[in-house]
Amino acid sequence: MSYLGRRCVRLLAGLSLLVGSAAHANYPGLDIDDPVVRDCLARTLPEQGLRQKIRFDTYAQDELLSKSAADLYWRRFDDGGSRLLIRLTAPPHNVGLALLAEEMADNTLRQDVTVYLPELRVVRRLSGAALSGSMFGTNFAYDDFVQLQGMLHQRSVTRLGDEIVNARPAYAIEMVPQHPESRYARIVTLIDQAWCIVVRSRFFGRGEVLLKELIVDPESVREVAGRWIPHALVFTEVDESARTELVVDKVEIDPVLNPNLFTEAELRRGR
Repeated sequence: MSYLGRRCVRLLAGLSLLVGSAAHANYPGLDIDDPVVRDCLARTLPEQGLRQKIRFDTYAQDELLSKSAADLYWRRFDDGGSRLLIRLTAPPHNVGLALLAEEMADNTLRQDVTVYLPELRVVRRLSGAALSGSMFGTNFAYDDFVQLQGMLHQRSVTRLGDEIVNARPAYAIEMVPQHPESRYARIVTLIDQAWCIVVRSRFFGRGEVLLKELIVDPESVREVAGRWIPHALVFTEVDESARTELVVDKVEIDPVLNPNLFTEAELRRGR
């Protein structure tokens, strides 16, 4: 795969982490011992599907590195699993680049991802080292998403003491990786008690070093179809002062999504 292809895959992979982690964190199968937190999160997840139009800008220090946009689709299936499709709509040289991720009925995420590379006009299934390394401008990879999603379903999630975020009470949960090779020692996520959405996540390395942080802009939280949805967030690589600012331009809750949209054949259409 060319350098551009690898870079684009990482861009999409990081986007799946930015947007998809919030959806998977609200999954009804989430193994949180505290029923209050579990039920709160479950209320925000769509019944059947989700469609979003999003924009994201990547910075190093205060220098803008890239501006991109994408369409995101998420759908449950009758077997209990779900699929996530992300397709870039900008910039022009990346239009059509797409990523398809699948969560199985037992809440485990496939350890590979299917991508369409318009520069080569091919569909490829990538795993292992092909998904590691830094995402374009942010140092996030699909590996991060796999680890985070896996933690949520391995009974390694516990409730901590409540915190205050933006002058609002928030539940705090801690997720500890089960894999010894994980780069994270723990992830602390804060959930607004009224909105029932993730408003902040802190990713700690060994020795309590803060590596990454996700922060939702509270002014961007709006009600859509009876659910509170964040429309802007920032994902920061702390030690490198790199960040990605993501804006949700449009949200549709439970739209009718053709299941064929989430197939390799549809990826090949490139649009």
